[in-house]
Amino acid sequence: MITNEHRKVRHWLRQLSAENRLTGQTRLLAVRLLLAADSLYLAENLIQTAVAVENPEPLALVLAATIKQRQGHDELAANFLEQARAWADQDPGRLLRLATTIANYAGYDFPRQLQIISQDLARLMPDSLTGHLLRIDALAVVGKVEQALDELGQLAVIFPEFYPVTKRQSAKLLQLGRLPEAFALVEQTRIDHPWSTPDLVLARVNILWLQRRWREALQELEEALTSSVFDLFAAAARTAEVVVPSDDPPGLWPLLGQGVSPLRELVDTAMSPESAVAVKPIDERIRQLAAPLYADYRRQLRLALELNARQAVDRREFFAATRHYELLRRQYPDEWPILYDLAGLYGRMAQFEDAAAIYRQLAAAHLPYPGVAEAALRNAQ
Repeated sequence: MITNEHRKVRHWLRQLSAENRLTGQTRLLAVRLLLAADSLYLAENLIQTAVAVENPEPLALVLAATIKQRQGHDELAANFLEQARAWADQDPGRLLRLATTIANYAGYDFPRQLQIISQDLARLMPDSLTGHLLRIDALAVVGKVEQALDELGQLAVIFPEFYPVTKRQSAKLLQLGRLPEAFALVEQTRIDHPWSTPDLVLARVNILWLQRRWREALQELEEALTSSVFDLFAAAARTAEVVVPSDDPPGLWPLLGQGVSPLRELVDTAMSPESAVAVKPIDERIRQLAAPLYADYRRQLRLALELNARQAVDRREFFAATRHYELLRRQYPDEWPILYDLAGLYGRMAQFEDAAAIYRQLAAAHLPYPGVAEAALRNAQ
């Protein structure tokens, strides 16, 4: 489903492309935005220039391969990946860069290729922790979650309390349905690394939700959204002596409990994809204020979506909950907790074919969540 935001992105990118103002990294960022909007035709048009140069960026080649893969042109996709691999084989550092690029931008499109490259990387750079973690991530992507967890355990012995390792361990335990162990590890990680608490909110919420501790999960989300990005932005603006609008809706709207906050509209605009690729006119001072808060903004946006969806479930507003979860699925298509909840909602809404498709996907990934195996068996009959 293409949203109005996607349409606006495509409009701005068409305009930039027509004016030949998309160059370098801005072009690649634009391609990523178009891929997220499933606008393969426009993405293909933009990437052609990036891969036509003598030494294209590895990211350009990976994005081109992704486009061709999603268009069903597997041979052309393989050609782009082979070109990227030929570039990477000249130096282990390049191979590490390619593995990281695929993991970040196309891991679920090319899981086997990521696994092969990661294995080669571990052989060429046996002392590289990043290489080991990439290989472990690749194992999980191709369904070898138990093996990935075992290897993370070995790394945890060598690097105790190392956050990238423990975070991955808790994620793999959650994926395997080992909820008490996952929860205990998340709690210990929060103690060992207090700064990591915002990053672990969603992991904790997912575990609590799967354990049917719904009230605790909702409270966790509400607390995480207490200190909003909008407040932080307003505070930064005051410090920088930049005038920004009020957070209160204009006129009589506050008295009616309705209306849109001008401050929130400004922050949403500053954080939008159009601003990210510098295609929407906006005060440079506003852009500079927004930049350090972008990660927090995206995190809170995700948590707000999660809160809306789960509150609707808690209120038994299943139609609204289904719409919220469908939005989450479009934005985060490979996250099993979202798929699991959505399958249950589809069942309640008598959308049995949609539910069956998700349960088959969950069963194929060997996720031992409650009811998955039974549902997959029923659907197979």
